[in-house]
Amino acid sequence: MPKSLEWNGAFTVATWVKNPEISAEGEFLASWCDRHALNLANSYNALVYNSGHYGAASHLDGHFDMAYKILPKANEWHHIVLTFDGVVEKIYVDGVIDNAQIMLLSSAIDNAKLIVGASDVGEHYSGLMASFQMYNYALSEDEIIKLQKKNKP
Repeated sequence: MPKSLEWNGAFTVATWVKNPEISAEGEFLASWCDRHALNLANSYNALVYNSGHYGAASHLDGHFDMAYKILPKANEWHHIVLTFDGVVEKIYVDGVIDNAQIMLLSSAIDNAKLIVGASDVGEHYSGLMASFQMYNYALSEDEIIKLQKKNKP
């Protein structure tokens, strides 16, 4: 992983997803930190699509995890985007902000790998995914809408 994603580094993760069923847990779309390196809350980052308390973003601690306010419907294509600008983490669904929270991350990336479709311990995504993209900066809302229109499956 690039050093720019270390600790409180900004990022955007964007992908199209479609899943016939939405589980209450698991269903990791991507992860990019080593959850065992520091064993600290917020040392782990993952984009998720489930109905649980960490349904949008997982950080290894229920207090810091982020759920969807409005869960994207099953069996439909959705453009899911997670951004972090160094202060605020936001989840967008189909170009509309769904949830946001102020965060301080301690992202452990030294021995981490970008894993698409699962977590670092194998919590796999069971649906369809298209056009996965990751950036080392937070996309603006306008950029997210352009990306959504450009990459629609």
